[in-house]
Amino acid sequence: MEEYEDYLKQRREEPGEPGDAEELIYENSKLLGGGHFTIRSKLKPINLQDFGSKHNLSPQDSNKFRSALGDFMSKSLQDAGIQLPDNLWIKFPPTHIVSTNEPLIMSSSHEHTKCQITPFQYLKVNYESYETWRVATDFLRCNPRFQNQPRYDFVIFRTENDGLMFAQLKHLFTCAVGAEKYAVAYVQSYKVVAFARRSRSDKALGILRVKRDKMEFVSVHSVIRGALLVATTASDVLEEERLVVDTIDYDMFLRVKKHWPGYTDN
Repeated sequence: MEEYEDYLKQRREEPGEPGDAEELIYENSKLLGGGHFTIRSKLKPINLQDFGSKHNLSPQDSNKFRSALGDFMSKSLQDAGIQLPDNLWIKFPPTHIVSTNEPLIMSSSHEHTKCQITPFQYLKVNYESYETWRVATDFLRCNPRFQNQPRYDFVIFRTENDGLMFAQLKHLFTCAVGAEKYAVAYVQSYKVVAFARRSRSDKALGILRVKRDKMEFVSVHSVIRGALLVATTASDVLEEERLVVDTIDYDMFLRVKKHWPGYTDN
C-alpha cells in the first residue's frame, strides 16, 4: 500500500530540486527528446574510473560497463544509419571525463574519437494515453538521494525487436559522439514470466509477474512511460521477482491488457 501511495504522489509534478530547471539539449541538431521526453538535474563531471568507484563497481564490472557502453553506442549509431567517427568502434578509457563543456579526445582502436557523457537524475516522459488518446506525463527519478531517500523508478520500454519490457532506471545520462548528444539509460530489465509457466495462484488472481533479467543500456527514446512494480515478499532482498501493478491508472490497465493478453484475466 505504501508503494502504491508513493507512486500516486510521484505521478504529480513534484517539488523541484536544485538543478531541475529545464535546459535545452540538442541531438542531431534537433531538441533532445523532441516532445517525448526531457532530462534534468545534471550531475557534476566525473571520469568513468571514479564513476565505478563511486557506485562500488569492481574493476572487472567497471571495465564491463565501459565496454558495454561503447558497444551500445556503436551499434545504436549503426542501426540508425549514422556513421561512426572515423568508421571505428567506440571505446571509452577509464579516464574518460564526464563533462558538459569540452569534448575529450579518446582512443578507439588505432584512431581517436570525441565522446563525453553527462549524468542526469530526472526524466520527464510524455506518452499517448490509451484511455483518452491525449498526452499524459510521468515524472521519473533516478536518484540515490531524492528527498533523503533513494529513488529509482520503473518504466516500460520498447525493445529492439519492437516488444515491450519492464525495467528499473539505474543511471541516466547523455553520451556525446562527436558534436551530437544521445540520451541513454542504464537499467535493470525484468522479463515477464512465460504464460505457460505461470503458477496456479498467479492465474487465479490475474497477476502479471516479472523476473529479474539483465543490466543493459537502452535509448531514452525507447522509454514509453513509468510503471509500478512491487516486491513479491519482504524476504526477497535481491528482488528477483516483482509484480506489475496494472491498476495505477486506466492507461496502464489497458496497456497490460493489450500487450500481455490473458495475464490479468481471472
